[in-house]
Amino acid sequence: MQTPEQTKKRRGCLFYGCLTAAVFSLLLVCGLLAGLWYAKKMLTDFTSDKPMPLPTVQVSAEEAAATKSRVDAFRESLRLGRPAIPLALTPTELNGLIVNDPGLKDLQNKVNFSIEGSEVKARMSLPMDQLGLPVFRGRYFNGTGSFNFALNDDGTLRVHAKTLEVNGRPLPNIYMDAIKRHNLAEPLTQDEQTRAALQKLKNIRIEDGKLVIEPKVVRE
Repeated sequence: MQTPEQTKKRRGCLFYGCLTAAVFSLLLVCGLLAGLWYAKKMLTDFTSDKPMPLPTVQVSAEEAAATKSRVDAFRESLRLGRPAIPLALTPTELNGLIVNDPGLKDLQNKVNFSIEGSEVKARMSLPMDQLGLPVFRGRYFNGTGSFNFALNDDGTLRVHAKTLEVNGRPLPNIYMDAIKRHNLAEPLTQDEQTRAALQKLKNIRIEDGKLVIEPKVVRE
């Protein structure tokens, strides 16, 4: 029997889990590659002993509550199979959710999103000790990246890193070639409720500087 805490966590997985899974999947891939190749060089050249300050998000309590209300209403419509208006979120609204929503506490002070053209970009300060590798204890992956994503007809979400930089230096090709092939949203395939929710979506796209999530059944 699921506890209320487990139920709350699973209910939020479509929106909050997508962000969390993609970011920490990237971290795990970096750690795996570091374990396979040049771990010492990765430690000294591409990690830091202090977290990187991220941009401050200026969102009022009223704005944060309004965004969360729209997200919750959209998610509930999907759950019940009701028509819904496409959900459009600006980078400020996404970052405001991270700062203010307990469901995103794993990402707080770790990632800040922006949108440029058709790409989602992120500044990241990720604690490497979450990899469970002693050599990275107390180190941070401080960098920036751009990401492409697509939703397949079968509801499979694909998130791929396009670029990654640390201290203004691109990650070496030996890492990037492997990272680019990895679907950072793959952990979501392990959750049945998330898969079911994604199958109710028609498209996820960038439009007019916003992340737009379009349901298959649209309310006029």
